[in-house]
Amino acid sequence: MLTVSAAPADDRLITLEERQGIVRLELALPAIDLAALDLIEPAIARIEDAAGRGEIRGLIITGGARGLPGGPDPSLFLDSEDGETIRRFAARGNELARRIERLPIPVVAILGGRSLDAGLELALAAHQRIARLGAGLKIGLPGPDAALPPLFGGLGRLIEVCGLRHGLELVLERRRIGGRRALEIGLVAELAPAAQATTRAEARIEELAAAWRSGRPGRPARKNLGLTDYLQDQAAFFRRLELGRFRRRLRELERPPALAARLLDDLESRFALPRFEQLERESAAAAAVADRLDTRRRLSLMRRGDDRLRGGPYAPAGATVTLPRRVAILGAGHVGRRLALALLGRGMRVALFDPFAEALVAARNQVDDALDDMVARGRLRPAAARRVHDRFFLAPEPRDLRDVDLVIECVPEVLALKQEVLRRAAELSAETTLLCSHSASYSPDELRRGLAAERRVQVMHLPVPEESSGLCEILRARDARHDELAVLVRVAHEIGRFPLISCGQAPNASGRLLCSFVAAALQLFDEGYSPRTIDHAAHEFGFALGPLELLDRVGLDVVLAMARKLAEDPRAGFRAPEALVTLVERGETGRRRGIGIRVWTERGSTLRNESELRQICGMPATMLDQDGTRILRRLIDPLVFTGRLLLDGRMIDGPSELDLLSVHGLGFPAARGGLAHYAEEIA
Repeated sequence: MLTVSAAPADDRLITLEERQGIVRLELALPAIDLAALDLIEPAIARIEDAAGRGEIRGLIITGGARGLPGGPDPSLFLDSEDGETIRRFAARGNELARRIERLPIPVVAILGGRSLDAGLELALAAHQRIARLGAGLKIGLPGPDAALPPLFGGLGRLIEVCGLRHGLELVLERRRIGGRRALEIGLVAELAPAAQATTRAEARIEELAAAWRSGRPGRPARKNLGLTDYLQDQAAFFRRLELGRFRRRLRELERPPALAARLLDDLESRFALPRFEQLERESAAAAAVADRLDTRRRLSLMRRGDDRLRGGPYAPAGATVTLPRRVAILGAGHVGRRLALALLGRGMRVALFDPFAEALVAARNQVDDALDDMVARGRLRPAAARRVHDRFFLAPEPRDLRDVDLVIECVPEVLALKQEVLRRAAELSAETTLLCSHSASYSPDELRRGLAAERRVQVMHLPVPEESSGLCEILRARDARHDELAVLVRVAHEIGRFPLISCGQAPNASGRLLCSFVAAALQLFDEGYSPRTIDHAAHEFGFALGPLELLDRVGLDVVLAMARKLAEDPRAGFRAPEALVTLVERGETGRRRGIGIRVWTERGSTLRNESELRQICGMPATMLDQDGTRILRRLIDPLVFTGRLLLDGRMIDGPSELDLLSVHGLGFPAARGGLAHYAEEIA
């Protein structure tokens, strides 16, 4: 067995294993970047030499436990000062895929887990593919909404394998398909259980070798191949008709992605070229597109593969930030339960404390339901689920936190309550324990009052805790230690969030954007616009949630606390909406209480009776003219004004950070490039 690795010897990233003349190439890489290509290319060279000498008769390409490597690694684009690095990366990847498909031996790729992006592009160079059945099988290539085209000639190879229509649907619509759909369109030759995938791949190699000896190509026929698919495969005229159909579909959108239009134009111009030149031009054009993209590219590339996984700029040079192993969460509300579930999923021991028994019961039920669902789907074995249960501890109040690495306070947004809980946590924990508060309304300096001088409190905030991904804003205090910030950055990455560092001023940057968004919506409601019309206008623009639905999800009391803090800043010129104050005083705080602007049940939410809501808030009746264009302008303008204040006050680093904040923290449509990008376009 040969191991090629740039990591320590006990961390094998690429493994070559030969058995009975068939080589198994395992790519246990998290993502593909230039360093990964430096590892893969020597392995392919060894295979080429052995195949040329007749020492081996087949190659199996497979990924690690989680599937094929993804990527490209975001750091390749975020750190690239010019387009040369991206062009060199694309050219090397395309040449590597070409070397794989030109091997004189049969090559079979096993797709399992997450077989996406660059890893799938390499698998498309194999002569056949097998899908490994099991938990979480997802197959797909990057599309225009990801602001990143396939770089290794993947689109051309995908069209060759499964036809023009299915290939364009997978890329332009960025579809994620499972094994059965991949079998239907011809992307894979067969489905195999995980335990039999290697055996079936070896059998496929034997079948391919026999077909080659008899002069047949050995390509499996696509299932459900209709007349249209056949004509697209055979005639350039029908291929152009299909491209025209996709162009018409793009024109139906309000703002069709420019990348999609360029991709279709480039594809049509390459039809008459030889295959090798087609793939070369595709790779070069994709690299040029990726180089030109700026804000939108960055919005989509902030993934867990980023080098900020080590703690970003706050980590010591070359050091790996240690992930906390024992975490205590004080408060079993909605945020506390979500955090507990996410941290349990990353292998940590989690203790959840709350004086209310019903909150602890709800937390236990939520964890049990999540684990049962994962077991039922086959994503987790029963023994592993029991081990997760063993790492979860519930109690009314903490007694000793000295062996805890991280304490996260998640009690309601009441300053005195938060200060008391943090003071108690500081008394029970060791001096090395990191204290953190989940808050959008209070700064680290406010929360640490009453603590010893040497104890610091870091502040983090999940703007929309219901979402499984998005933003985790971390407030940087004046005396914050970089090692503590690096730990929080690492924790945010581990729970699937993008960490954004802002200054320690309260309310935080995401809270200020949220307050301006919600206040504008409530002002429109006060003027006679319907909540349905207001949220619909935001949805039509591309927001993930309308402002009034977002208000209910976050909590009217939480937003009111931020709004009152924001009203203390004379530069903001902000005033807390009266309707917000009225509803909070009545205890109608949104989703947690089951009623706010909407009525919430276990099945979802419906709009509340508008006449009743207007009577409670002392508002005039609904007016007849509901102008969606005017509504949208009234919603966006306050956001742009608040964004400029954030940049002028240096609460965030720059326009790119504002774009990331608005998309991941507020639900601003990523297709429009984020708030700063959109404001620059319409200026």
